[in-house]
Amino acid sequence: NTFVARKITLTTKVSRTFKVDEKTKFTSPDNKAFGLADLKSGEKVNISFTEVAKEYTAVEVALLPVEKPK
Repeated sequence: NTFVARKITLTTKVSRTFKVDEKTKFTSPDNKAFGLADLKSGEKVNISFTEVAKEYTAVEVALLPVEKPK
């Protein structure tokens, strides 16, 4: 099997692109399996990452629960 590296770009006050590799772990609030292809624009995530020479690699991408309107 060949793994193709993919990227996630987050834009807040600062835009950062994170490389995703075969070691990146994806977690969701309901513990359902998901991966990079399942993420949708606008979803909130928490990313744990490593930085080497200004290159960011995602270690874990945790999908945050959707906030319910009050």
